[in-house]
Amino acid sequence: ESVELKRAELIGNVAHEFRTPLSGLRGYIEGYRDNVFEPDNKSLEACLKQLSRLEHLIDDLSLLSRVEAGVENLAPQPVNANKLLEQLKESFALSFAQKGVDLQFVKSLRDDTQVFADSHRTLQVLSNLVSNALRYTPIGGRVALWLNVAGDKLEFHVQDTGKGIVQEDLPHVFTRFYRADKAR
Repeated sequence: ESVELKRAELIGNVAHEFRTPLSGLRGYIEGYRDNVFEPDNKSLEACLKQLSRLEHLIDDLSLLSRVEAGVENLAPQPVNANKLLEQLKESFALSFAQKGVDLQFVKSLRDDTQVFADSHRTLQVLSNLVSNALRYTPIGGRVALWLNVAGDKLEFHVQDTGKGIVQEDLPHVFTRFYRADKAR
């Protein structure tokens, strides 16, 4: 019964995630068809963003399926942790500048600090965290990235000056498809 409840919740979440970009695309296409407005670079770019969002959703579902089936292989190797964060900062620089949020990388460890990780998947997780930090940090705010050693572990930190996560949602932060804002 619990599994069926989770499955139904998952299907509802996935359907909702697909519905949003599809609705946006439908609106643009109907507007073009009905001559409400002419296609221009700005509206076509918005359509491409919605298509890209759908592609990411499909890729995420495919990855989830492979992970659940135990066929997704990680490729851990020694990786320069500082360079990962520098790469992350560089990939988000334009988005942060456009919104007016400061993105800082506080280098706290030696330049040659290594971590044994799959760099692609590590960047994927960190990108999700930084993307959320950007979304919930107001204009004029700040997002900071840094590394910390805790025993034999290396910690990646993403901290923002946004409103934060309410206490009752904290235990669910890493629950798959959990949304604090049920309207999303």
